[in-house]
Amino acid sequence: MRRWLSTVVAAVIGGGATAGALLAAGAVGTGKEGAAGGVRLAGAARAGGAAGAAGAALEVREIFRRAAPGVVFVRARRLPGEPTPFDAAGTAGQIEMTGAGFLIDEHGLMLTNAHVIAAATDIRVTLSGTHTVGAMVVGKDPDIDLALLRIDHGGRDLEPLELADSESVGIGDPTLAIGSPSESGRTLATGVVSVLRRRLTSASGFTIDDVLQTDAALEPSYAGGPLLDATGRVIGINSQIASGAAGVETGFAVPVDIVEGVIPQLEATGHVER
Repeated sequence: MRRWLSTVVAAVIGGGATAGALLAAGAVGTGKEGAAGGVRLAGAARAGGAAGAAGAALEVREIFRRAAPGVVFVRARRLPGEPTPFDAAGTAGQIEMTGAGFLIDEHGLMLTNAHVIAAATDIRVTLSGTHTVGAMVVGKDPDIDLALLRIDHGGRDLEPLELADSESVGIGDPTLAIGSPSESGRTLATGVVSVLRRRLTSASGFTIDDVLQTDAALEPSYAGGPLLDATGRVIGINSQIASGAAGVETGFAVPVDIVEGVIPQLEATGHVER
């Protein structure tokens, strides 16, 4: 069964109770910022990447240290209305969806999943150091589950992530996924690229080709966050998970090459024509 990565919390009218996560958290090696450990990634670093010389093995903790400041926590609120596939059943009141996102330039442009901010009336983004700012939607592409946002960073120095060439990704290449479960920290999951060119169907019914599959154990907090290579560059945006035999979770990420192809249209018109 394939599921979307998302966390949903709904405030119940007349009370302070909250609904649980739409998806149960999977078993994953996670930790607060700076607690990624000294494990090394196998495989050669790509030329020109953040790793330095080709063939060098980067420590996971070093990739996490460099990339984590560019990963943000996204909190989107919307009023109740027509249900979406990501709503918790039987809830009422204001709906709150949370996920991750990541910065792509120094001026406040960032990416997340379209389903994380679906029908949102208010979007807040928490940067590294628990600094929370407002965000506006520049454009959305529900077909590939992508949203382009701009934050009001108020002159704050930002640390955007570098985008890689996902065409050069191969089976067995190391992967790191960074999520943002709350304002207070980041989580980390590691694995490898297990399948290339998977075909998935988005919530809009659109078929997404060339999706990356990773065995990194993803959970809802990774929704809209980056899937990184061994140099710390983004190769995909985490979007879906699937449950297999014995409860094994498989993660799926939309390749960054597809994402880069629609960003100019989202900036120019707010949507994508197909």
